[in-house]
Amino acid sequence: MSADVAVLCGGVGAARMLVALSAVTEPSSIVAVVNTGDDEVING
Repeated sequence: MSADVAVLCGGVGAARMLVALSAVTEPSSIVAVVNTGDDEVING
């Protein structure tokens, strides 16, 4: 029995962690929720 793993991602560190996580669990069970705008500063 396998469980899905949800990962909140943002930046290069998350990509590195996902590579390591895929080495210890089934890659098809990993769900990545990605935020691509975490370095953006928006005023107004």
